[in-house]
Amino acid sequence: MLQELYEVYNPTTGSIFTSFALRQEVEKEAVMDRLLALFIACDKVSTPSSIDIVVTNSVKYNLESIKLKAAEAIIDRLPFLHDALGVIDIAAVIYDDSYPHIDCGLRKAVISQIQSRLPTIMEDETAWEAYSSNKTVLKALHECHCASLEDVSSDEALTPPATPNKIDKKYRAQTRSSGA
Repeated sequence: MLQELYEVYNPTTGSIFTSFALRQEVEKEAVMDRLLALFIACDKVSTPSSIDIVVTNSVKYNLESIKLKAAEAIIDRLPFLHDALGVIDIAAVIYDDSYPHIDCGLRKAVISQIQSRLPTIMEDETAWEAYSSNKTVLKALHECHCASLEDVSSDEALTPPATPNKIDKKYRAQTRSSGA
């Protein structure tokens, strides 16, 4: 947080291509943990109980911009995590009750990643166990799926496709013999 406050180069929030995309999976997970911690810390510092501290912090340091930068960095880096369990772990943190309610799009981004990786998650026993045991993440994915179904008009969702007409071979054979 101090690097961001004093605008010193921060490799955690730095370029995704030079300091993140090429890293090992373990290093990527450590970076994501630091980004999540930065996001949470900015939220906790920017929402203290005393009004005097709020005025001092918001004037002296722009914590909301740091919080937004951390959220954008997390969203940008999610597709580069190849470990399904890592994505599930991030979802568990983001959907925890103590996580900030104003999430800057993090919940939507992580659920989108889970939805696109569901076949991989189902094949990985450890990731599947972590995913299926977290009722909050399960519920969020189902809500997202239900919302996408509601976007489709009700007629399209309930009307089956038309059955193609089948030409009976018996009648077709008779028409050929009668024409000869």
